[in-house]
Amino acid sequence: MNPSTEPTQLYANVPARKSVRKKVALWLMIGPTALLVVALILFAITNSIAAAPNDTDTNMAPTQSAEQNTSGQESLFGDSATTTDSDTQLFNEPSPAQTIANILLFITGTVGVIAWLPGLITGIILLTTAKKQTL
Repeated sequence: MNPSTEPTQLYANVPARKSVRKKVALWLMIGPTALLVVALILFAITNSIAAAPNDTDTNMAPTQSAEQNTSGQESLFGDSATTTDSDTQLFNEPSPAQTIANILLFITGTVGVIAWLPGLITGIILLTTAKKQTL
């Protein structure tokens, strides 16, 4: 064997091991934070879509006119003071799909929060400690 090619063959696998170690360390440090951010964004999107008004909510007209109101109550603007169930309800009832999505996103965010500090510590340790290479 040629002595000039022998050291390159000995260290041929060293960069691959270091790159895998760096990739794992970076995934441990970035992964939980990205998981939490994605969960929060998806939570906001899911609930904003569900909170969008329906067609029936935007076209709420009084059911009775002031002349037809039998109770004799009128509001300041002259329309009837009758209320419907949709007027007294503060929030719309969430669908089962939205409830399941919220639970899954909550669990995803919880995993991200719990894994954040251990992942950060383990990633820093993996990046800072290098194995000593011996010949």
